[in-house]
Amino acid sequence: MKEIITAYFLDLIIGDPYWLPHPVRIIGKVIKYLERVLRKNNQGQQAEKIKGIILTVITVGLSYFIIYFLIYIAGIISPALKFAFSSFIIFTTLSTKNLGEEAFSVYRALEEDNLELARERVSRIVGRDTSDLDEE
Repeated sequence: MKEIITAYFLDLIIGDPYWLPHPVRIIGKVIKYLERVLRKNNQGQQAEKIKGIILTVITVGLSYFIIYFLIYIAGIISPALKFAFSSFIIFTTLSTKNLGEEAFSVYRALEEDNLELARERVSRIVGRDTSDLDEE
């Protein structure tokens, strides 16, 4: 529980530094690679579902076991290192400060009637095409 509280306050103070590789980006690269490998041959809807399940299990499993292993090793080295590493990992998964700032920047752009800027700023929050979004 101390790790979560530490990570939350770190997120409020530091936010998401742009130089720090975000775990979601790394996981996204793993997913992209696995999709390329698994979708080589189109074998119908049922096969696609099974491949989707395989992709999910591998992605979640890798994410869990790599972090579990690293935290375990950190704990063997030092309880303080385990605490610091666990706090850091949790910190990288939070985005309280930056999401609030990004959402407010979208709001400001809409208040200024600058729909193009608002779309560009929304695109920094979501992983989809925002070019057709309207004010609502």
